[in-house]
Amino acid sequence: MRQYHHVKCIFDTFVRARPTTKIITEPDDIRGFDDLEESDQQAISEAIDGWFICLQLELEQILVVILNHIRSTVDRIGAGLFVSKVMRLGGLRLSS
Repeated sequence: MRQYHHVKCIFDTFVRARPTTKIITEPDDIRGFDDLEESDQQAISEAIDGWFICLQLELEQILVVILNHIRSTVDRIGAGLFVSKVMRLGGLRLSS
């Protein structure tokens, strides 16, 4: 069954989507895209680009938080202990 959404609304649903849910990543993912008016095609293409820019910015912000946490942990416990804890978590061993 086909579902129709406003452009903004469909991209808002991707935020709540499961990781396995197919999302729109390119205009070819939309059945009948070529039949739309040029202005609608342009709006959808811009929304796709904007969605991935926002996603990239969110991932960069998450990465900054993780890196800051790593830095503060290393400062607190020391680099050697940090590396050994990370390796232990990953099931790795230092070779002698």
